[in-house]
Amino acid sequence: MRFPDRLLDLLIDHDAFRVCRLMPRREFVRYCKARNVEVDVDRLRHFERIGVFRPLLRAFRPEVTYRIEGDESGWRYAGTVSDGEDWSGETRTEILEFDPRTARAREWRAGGLLWVPGQGEWLHEDTIDTKPMQHEAYFSRFQLLPLDHVATMLTMKVHLEWATAPDGTPNSKWSPRLRNNAATWGRKAAAALRGPRDEDVIAVLFQLIANRFYYKTQSDGRQMTIGQFPDWEWGDYVRAWRAEPFTAGIQLEENRSRQFFEWLDIRWTHIDPVSRWYNLARFVRIDKRELLKGDALRGLAMREMTQMLRLFHKEAFGKDLRPLGEVGVHVIKRIPDVDPELDPMRALELSANDYGVNGKPQLVLFVEGETEQTVLPVIFERLWGAPASRYGIEISSLGGVDNAAGGKEAPFSALWRLVDYLHHHQTLAFVLLDDEGFATRNVRDGLRKANSVHSAERKATRRDHIKVWKTSFELENFSDTEIALALNRMAARKAFARADVAACRAAAVIGPVKGRRMLTIDRMFEERMGVALDKPGLGLVLADVMLDPSTRRRPSSRPITRFLVRVAQKASGNFQPVTQADWETNQRSGYLGALQPAAKLDRRRRQDGRRRRQRRAPDD
Repeated sequence: MRFPDRLLDLLIDHDAFRVCRLMPRREFVRYCKARNVEVDVDRLRHFERIGVFRPLLRAFRPEVTYRIEGDESGWRYAGTVSDGEDWSGETRTEILEFDPRTARAREWRAGGLLWVPGQGEWLHEDTIDTKPMQHEAYFSRFQLLPLDHVATMLTMKVHLEWATAPDGTPNSKWSPRLRNNAATWGRKAAAALRGPRDEDVIAVLFQLIANRFYYKTQSDGRQMTIGQFPDWEWGDYVRAWRAEPFTAGIQLEENRSRQFFEWLDIRWTHIDPVSRWYNLARFVRIDKRELLKGDALRGLAMREMTQMLRLFHKEAFGKDLRPLGEVGVHVIKRIPDVDPELDPMRALELSANDYGVNGKPQLVLFVEGETEQTVLPVIFERLWGAPASRYGIEISSLGGVDNAAGGKEAPFSALWRLVDYLHHHQTLAFVLLDDEGFATRNVRDGLRKANSVHSAERKATRRDHIKVWKTSFELENFSDTEIALALNRMAARKAFARADVAACRAAAVIGPVKGRRMLTIDRMFEERMGVALDKPGLGLVLADVMLDPSTRRRPSSRPITRFLVRVAQKASGNFQPVTQADWETNQRSGYLGALQPAAKLDRRRRQDGRRRRQRRAPDD
């Protein structure tokens, strides 16, 4: 593909002003400055004069004289004054505005008012500088690519310390040498930059295919932003667009397209400071990308061009190019190894795992009710100086044992599917319950036997992920004296003795007796005090007692502390997979659920095979 000889006709025939409209010079300058390309209107004009960078299009805006008539409502326009027309009334002269997004481009072309600089002579070329109000230069946003190269080549950096001699006097040799060198380098750089280069050809190509592919780059991988036009539907345009006649019309060969892509991909990764974050940055919302500044915003523009060219090559030639950022790179392990186009949610999850920004919990600890949900975070905070969420732990209340254990017809407990689902997503699930209802039968004994519905190789969970107290949280972790002390603090007087709590403990050990109400701590408190026991409040008082330095029994010797230490260790060591292959390995490891017998046999065979290969391997 060469720079088109009749570019204006090509742009109009392809309606190339619609999705990515052309920018007037001042808007283009703002666009470039926001992307760390230091230009201004005068510099652009000088680039055009010396032939190193030109606008994509120039328009001459003629003056039009309107007839002005007065009526009862005021003054109004009464049409234009034709050449030679004798009009003695009021007139108003205005400069016509050219909107490059409309179909008026054909009319302006027919009137000789549009021109592609460098392509033939133009009637109005001599008045560009003498009638600046009637001339406007239009640029494509994709011309940022060649302009960046031109501005870099023609910008000289000067170290001013060399202008001063060691004794503080001006260096007499520095200024003439600088002037001579600048003149020489500038002349050589300008000579090298004259004439259409590959960057100019690529910019034109992007403007021609923008209607088809630009919106595909305005996506976070899940949703795409599409502009609205009253007379044009993007979906209809896409369905009607054909790559074969387009590539034939611009004489673009497959090898040339691949070269363009590889050069642009290397250029993008060199410029963009966020290019190494591409796997994650590609999922950022469009409105948040606009918050980027400087080189990052310029890199984003380059990335969008690279993405457009890759999409175009796939549709035009039916072949996939290398993923963005991988040209000239030897990829040992691709992260993520899931195609974001086919499964964006999974690719986003794996990328978030890779960068450590996946906000999902590492471990969910299911507890019986409000008491544990209130007390356990306090123990974490006061005992280890960090909230449970610091370890990636979410503590979730089940609202009672019955909600977790189910009934007689639920041998695997109501938690079965939920725990299995969490393990399928590699979030560990631990269960902590009192021995009430069917907790022992359905949770402790039943849940560990349940098969996974997501993996045929493992159970839903592991035995060591389930903890059911023999009696209750309070009785298993605190002495009768400590519980009596806490009850007295709740009652604000000395109403309970150690023997009262011992009676409750004995009743809990015996268990429910048919025909008799079981004596519990909360029932005893309500009967004696006349109000219901605030169990979360009791739990907080017990936590204070446990963590009080004057308490003889150390916190580390209590079952709840040992259990929470194990939970924290498991959560901290639950590294999330960064590839689908890693996830599959974890699912087969037995780490999330006990392996089925057949899976155990397969794993043993694989291990034996590895040992045999290691024994056969020659010594170094």
